[in-house]
Amino acid sequence: MFDKGSSFGDVADFVGDSTLLCASTLNREQYDYVPGVGWFSGGAFVTKKPISLLNSWEVEFTGDASPLQWRDDLSDISSSILLGFSESGDLNDLNGYAWSWGENKTASVAGTQSILSIWNYTHSIASSLALGPVAAPSASRQSGTFSYNAQTGIATLSIGTHSISSAVSLRDIMGESAYFFVGGTIAWQSLDKSETLCTPSDMQIKCTFDSISFPNLDVAFSNKLYRLNEETGRFDLPVTDIEELGPTDIVQVRCSVANVSPNASSATLDEQFSLHLKIACTEVYPTVGLIPFADSEHPVTIDNTPVNLTDDPHPLTGGAGVPIVLKGYNNPVNVTYYAQVDELGDNALKISHELTEDTFQVSQFHTIAFISLKEPSNDPTLAPGYDYHYTRLPAANVNGWNNTPVAITFYPGDFNELTLTERHAEETVEHTLKVDDPVWTRTADIDRLPLEMRAHSTTAGDIAGSGYDTIRIDTQTPALSYDATVGVLSASDAVATGSGKAMSGVWKVRQVKADGRPLAAEDVTPQGTNDLTPDADGAQGTVPITAPQAAGQTEWVFPLTDGKGAETQVISNARPGFYMAEDAAGNVSSVFEVKKPENPGSGTDDPNPPVNPANPGGDNPDFNPTFPTITPRPDPDNPDAPEPKPLVPAEVSTDPSSGLTHAVVEDTLTLPTSPDAVTPAMMAELIDERYVANATITDGTVTSSAVRLFDAEGNAATAIDRSHPGTWIAEQTFTDSAGNTTTIRLMVQVRENSVTGSTTQKDSPSNSDGSADNRGVSGNHRTVMANRLSQLPQTGGILGSCPLHVLFVLMMIMASAYGLMRRRQQRDGDRAAEPDRTAVKCEAAEKSIQGPSLTQQASPEPRALRQTARPQDLTVFDRFLLGAIALCAIALAWLGFCPFDLLLAVATVATCALWTLLLHHPTRHNQTEPPASATC
Repeated sequence: MFDKGSSFGDVADFVGDSTLLCASTLNREQYDYVPGVGWFSGGAFVTKKPISLLNSWEVEFTGDASPLQWRDDLSDISSSILLGFSESGDLNDLNGYAWSWGENKTASVAGTQSILSIWNYTHSIASSLALGPVAAPSASRQSGTFSYNAQTGIATLSIGTHSISSAVSLRDIMGESAYFFVGGTIAWQSLDKSETLCTPSDMQIKCTFDSISFPNLDVAFSNKLYRLNEETGRFDLPVTDIEELGPTDIVQVRCSVANVSPNASSATLDEQFSLHLKIACTEVYPTVGLIPFADSEHPVTIDNTPVNLTDDPHPLTGGAGVPIVLKGYNNPVNVTYYAQVDELGDNALKISHELTEDTFQVSQFHTIAFISLKEPSNDPTLAPGYDYHYTRLPAANVNGWNNTPVAITFYPGDFNELTLTERHAEETVEHTLKVDDPVWTRTADIDRLPLEMRAHSTTAGDIAGSGYDTIRIDTQTPALSYDATVGVLSASDAVATGSGKAMSGVWKVRQVKADGRPLAAEDVTPQGTNDLTPDADGAQGTVPITAPQAAGQTEWVFPLTDGKGAETQVISNARPGFYMAEDAAGNVSSVFEVKKPENPGSGTDDPNPPVNPANPGGDNPDFNPTFPTITPRPDPDNPDAPEPKPLVPAEVSTDPSSGLTHAVVEDTLTLPTSPDAVTPAMMAELIDERYVANATITDGTVTSSAVRLFDAEGNAATAIDRSHPGTWIAEQTFTDSAGNTTTIRLMVQVRENSVTGSTTQKDSPSNSDGSADNRGVSGNHRTVMANRLSQLPQTGGILGSCPLHVLFVLMMIMASAYGLMRRRQQRDGDRAAEPDRTAVKCEAAEKSIQGPSLTQQASPEPRALRQTARPQDLTVFDRFLLGAIALCAIALAWLGFCPFDLLLAVATVATCALWTLLLHHPTRHNQTEPPASATC
């Protein structure tokens, strides 16, 4: 790109790929002495070709200028980096303008000056100052830009936040082009202005080009392939799918290049960019599947003008490429050439082009791919967006139907847009799936909706072959009915007019267990095949087939035409049992029971006549209802009581479409007031404790729903509030395996001092023997004994509703009464011992008078007698009784019947402890000598 030359010394050199060494004092040969002026080191670099002044560009560079190395024998020193334009490319005859960034220092002025300036250059010498100087950052390592704006013709040098621009349009002065040059100098002079060698050490000036850009150039490529049209003899058939191409086929490539930057055009100038276009074939930018060629019958043309092949028979592949000029905004240049199809790897065809700017030799690449639109496989290692581009979920069943919404999901990668087209009979609707909106969903029923999908890349221009699919959705389930008079079971998939539903038709009928599970033995007998001859009206698969039930047969498969079955199919002589129907979309009916009438000759048309709730059995004492029965559990405390009978339903209804029966039974329950609420789970356990649900069909399986709670007004509730009296409703539904249901409706009365049930809650489903593991109300830890106590008559008033409160009070009274009694015994014992003490004193006094010496020899009795304890202290029985009362209080508190039990238990234990202390440490009495009035 540059030619180099040295003005002073042999210094100009290329350092690496993008750095220019402009000046240096490291070696003696790199600088020279100019007599009478001083010492200089300097070199310059000029472009080999003139650059256009008809387009804007910007060069980012790093200027690396060593700090000025001052010496005491110097009068001045300076350094600068130069960038500019010249009318000629001769390094010894540069004529134009140079933008300078540098610094200088003199002996007469303290400090260093850093400046930006513009100089007139004549014969490679800075002849005069054109503009400046202006302040600049210190000359060290700094990043800068040198830019040219073609719209104004102004060039600007920027270092950091400082800049300097030309005052007039360079294009007006220098024309449409000029040579671009870069240089640098280091200059110094001795104090005596002689040739004295006073070289500043280790100084260099380098300029490194970081990037070159064109702010008003935004290239857009468009590449299309065309096949030969045998009818017209021209290449005018667009290639939309690479599967249309085979080896050795010849295609025409139409490459359109345009500048789509709006800033490239103004009222004064349409910027022009001189470029060369050629085919790239590198690892990063490959050309795969095509071999370009050119001859007289297949020329290379630029805007329909053939390129001269004499000098270069392969202009797009063998040399620099073909020259093109982009002028203004969005004025495309069309380059046409031919290529032969080669082997297509991975069903992908790629074409890459390289576009190179003529002056600065800056290149950009563009690759376009023709890729087959791919659906995913079962390989989990596939990468979405590349190995596959979209998914269609859920997949259609074997008949081509779905019975749920269908979603097409686009995965960006090779492409960033997918166009999905709905081809209805009346209209065509398009949807564009993008990165931020990648999903299209069809929810409503439809018999047939053809889809076409085509992906492309709006940035790279990649295109893909088309993908096709057909959406068929049927969400309506078929229904079964039975005519007992003729023994015919009918399956219907009919849809109501105006319902918006699609009909896929009856496909299968199978005999099942009551809960819908398949029977153990299966004998599938297809009724006909899919290859039917047309009916008289030309339709296929639309005429019902009467299929008798063969011995052991449990499934019937009916024929489909184009994945669609008949609206109705019938089975004659159907045996009693449970049946289900399935349509072609996979929708399955509910379980339907076929029952033979009890009196075939009665003439009744309805095999499931209405049930009288008050007398479900009618006149038949052996009647077995079809709905589950709810029976109260026997009273374990009264084994002689009669066996409970099932509750009589208050309501019974039969679904005419499914034949299922639904009943409602009612009962009442009374609970005591309590601070604890009853949750649905607790009520479910209570219902399980009081009632048993039995199925009336063969397998006997019954499932229960969650309990639903309501207040007296019928509003849904989350729990029963037992803090005050009131009325509540609890409901639970039991369902057998066929779908028949019975709902128990309990009227719950919350009252003071009454209970007819418990509200325990199971902590675990059951013990190993199947019995319930009752461990108390959640949060209160009520035990089984507490539950039994809840059945006792309750106390009320100030003591509350807990039955244990009275027991605690009675135990405290018992302990206190016993303690008082024992204290009384101790005091009575003291009084009985008092006369004996007086007698002892008198006797001692008489002995003292008769024989003082004896008295003196004995231990003298003090004036005040020693303290004497009561004759009876704390006994073993006292400890046993008071301890037993305390332990009993602790045991009752452990029952956890209510929160106040612990408080009362503590009070009881404290009472026992107090009386134990009082009985164990009695008060002592001081006894004095008998009064003088006492007589012995």
